[in-house]
Amino acid sequence: MSAKLVGWALEQDGLEPQEKLLLVILADHFNDKEGAAWAGQARIARMMGVSDRQVRRLQVSLVEKGILHVEHRTGSSNMYRMVTPDIMSYPSGHTGPTT
Repeated sequence: MSAKLVGWALEQDGLEPQEKLLLVILADHFNDKEGAAWAGQARIARMMGVSDRQVRRLQVSLVEKGILHVEHRTGSSNMYRMVTPDIMSYPSGHTGPTT
């Protein structure tokens, strides 16, 4: 868990409550060494009390707002990176989101 990212997520303005909750959950799953979070959509949905489909909608919204990068991985949980101006959430050598 990254306490800095949890704090950052809570301070984001202009987000719907569920978007903010998703960021907090991802920050809770954040691995500082790897610079990313891994969590299955079903697990996130259970934690949030919403459907898997709603989690996907929220992810798309946060990606469109430039706050989240999602790397879809076949046969595995997605990898999530929070895009922050002052907290670098990328591992060393990684320059930012790739699509």
